[in-house]
Formats: sequence, structure tokens, C-alpha cells
Amino acid sequence: AERERVAAQRELNRDITQRTLDVLGLGELSRDYARETRQADELADAIAKGLDTSGLEYLHYLEDLADEAQRAQAARQKEADRLGTERDQLIAGIEEQITAVRAAAALEDQALQDQMRAVREQGDLIDRNFADQIEEAKKQSAIIDNGFAAQIELTKAGISIAREQLREAERQAGETRRLVGTLRGFTSSLALDTALSGNGPSGIYDNALAQFRALSGAALGGDASAAGALPEAARELLEASRVMFASGPGYAAVLSEVQAVLAQVTTNFESALTTQEQIVAGLQSQISTAEATLATLEAQRSEARDNATRLIEGLEAQRQAARDGVAEQIATLERAREAAAYNADRIEAGLRDQIELIRAS
Repeated sequence: AERERVAAQRELNRDITQRTLDVLGLGELSRDYARETRQADELADAIAKGLDTSGLEYLHYLEDLADEAQRAQAARQKEADRLGTERDQLIAGIEEQITAVRAAAALEDQALQDQMRAVREQGDLIDRNFADQIEEAKKQSAIIDNGFAAQIELTKAGISIAREQLREAERQAGETRRLVGTLRGFTSSLALDTALSGNGPSGIYDNALAQFRALSGAALGGDASAAGALPEAARELLEASRVMFASGPGYAAVLSEVQAVLAQVTTNFESALTTQEQIVAGLQSQISTAEATLATLEAQRSEARDNATRLIEGLEAQRQAARDGVAEQIATLERAREAAAYNADRIEAGLRDQIELIRAS
């Protein structure tokens, strides 16, 4: 009974000691102390009972070896846990780098896409501006060309009218010229015609005088047809006067009248001829001026067309150059995106290779 009490007391003491060491963070020492105390108690009990202690000592030796192996295993496990924690931390850090690389690559790609969108929008704005300028240039060119076309058509119409007037004026002038020539010729022939000059025999008078005076009145009034018939009527009158008056005073009076009428009619139609010739010259000058104006208008129209063509072609060239510039900028940004993506992939691949190496270590 005494031994049991002592054993219980020792167990209580060990328990108190173990708790105290655990509180102080010296649990391992407490366990070693407890084991050693237990082994000493067992040896003491065996001696007290008079038992052989060699087997018990060997058993205690084995327990010590087992405890040592357990401590070594625990130390290795602790080191492994430490290394595993460091490896996981390294891997987690690298994963964070990969996430950061992806985020940075995404931001860069978005920025490049934003630049591309801005370039396209700016390019579209410039293209529409050039399109508006080209359209306006075409409209203005059409307005100018239509203006020249209207002036040219008007000038051509004026030339056509003037040419028609010229033909009519030339016809009238030609007729008047022939009439004046006829009147002059007949007047000149009276002085040379021995049958009508006042030295020959007679003829019939009344009808010839009436016809002559009727024609002379009309001719003096500007009737070209009457003037054209006047020489023949004068000839018939003089022939009739010759018959009627022979070479006396009556014939001389008729001859004087005929000569006076012919001279006046000739003067009148010469004056008309001069006016008609002036009209012809004026129309010819008007036509020449109109033709020169027409040539100038056509040259100006051609020049305006050439200028408009050059302007439109220049705007088209600038428009195409702007389009090419936008395309080149877009291509450059696309290459930048591809390069950025490639670099990000390479960085990520390198980081993942590091993770594999860490895991394999």
C-alpha cells in the first residue's frame, strides 16, 4: 500500500511538472524528463522486488532509440513543412507575378486598341472631310462649267444670228451694188448712144413717159425693183421722145429729166449701198469679236476644267495619303499588340518554368 501511494505521488508530480514545462514551451524536455523518471521508477521497483534489471535496461535502451528516431522524424517533418511553406510562398509569389503580367498585358492591349480606335475615328473624320471637299469641288466645277457652257451657247447663237444677218446684208449690198452699176452704166451710155443722144429720128412717147415717171417715183422712194427696171423704162421713153420730138426742145427736156432722175436714184442707192456695206462690215466685225469671245470662253472653260481636275486629283491624292497613313498607323499598332502579347507570353512561360523547377526541387 505504501508503494502504491508513493507511485501515485510520483505520477502526480510528473503530471504537474509536464504541465509546467508545457506552459513554458518546454514540452519536449518534459517528455524526456517523464520518460527518464518513469524508467528510473521502473528500475527502482524491479530492484525492490529483487528482479533481474538487465532486460528492463535493454527495454529502456530500445525505448530511447525509438524516441530518438521519432524526434529525428519530427525534425525532418518540421523541416519539410518549413520548406514546403517556403516553396508554396515562392510559387504563390510567382503566380502573383503572372497575374500582374497578364493584367499589365491586358491594360497595354486595351490602350493599343483604344489608340487604334482613335486613329480609325480620326481617319474616318479626315476621309469624310476630303470627301466633302471633293464633292464641293465637283459641284463648283459643274457650276462654272455650266456657266461657261451657257455663255458659249449664247455666243454661238449670236454668231449664228449675225452670220445670217451678214448673209442677208451681203445679198442686199450685192443687189444694190449691181443696181448702182446698172444705173451708172446706163447713165454713161446715154452720152455715147447716137440714137438717144438727140441727133436721131423719133418714137412713141405717152406710155413710155407714164411708165418712166411711175418707176422713177418708186425708185426715188427706195424701191430696188423699180430702180432696176428704171434704165429700160428710160430707154423706152427716150426712144419714144425721139419719135415724138426728134431732136427738138421736147426731146432735150425729156433727156434732161431722165438724166436727173437717174442721177438722183443712183445717188440714193449709192448711199444705201454705203450703209449696207457698213452694216456688212459691222456684222463681220461683230462675228469676228464673237468668235474671239467664243475661243476665249472655250479656252477658259478648258482651263477651268483642268484646274478642277487638278484640284480634285490633288484632294484624292491627299485623301489616299491620309488613308495610307491611317493604315500604316493601324499596322504599327497591330504589330505593337502582337509584340506585347508575345513578350507577355514569354514572361509568363519563364515564370511557369520557375514554378516547375521549384516544385521539382
